[in-house]
Amino acid sequence: MPDSPVRSPCVGLCSLDNSSGICAGCFRHIDEIIDWSAYSDDEKRAALARCAERRAKHPSPPPEKDHDC
Repeated sequence: MPDSPVRSPCVGLCSLDNSSGICAGCFRHIDEIIDWSAYSDDEKRAALARCAERRAKHPSPPPEKDHDC
């Protein structure tokens, strides 16, 4: 049975940090957000692993949602 597609980690709380380029909602870098749809599933899994590492270093909750993505 094939693996199911890797879903985007977007949580609808898009807020990029200007200095790091990291989204406070999903912890993806702006380049990962832009390139997500072109990534293979393996590349998406690697990006998700990086997001998890970033989230572990910054466990504070994401900002309140104040707009639609």
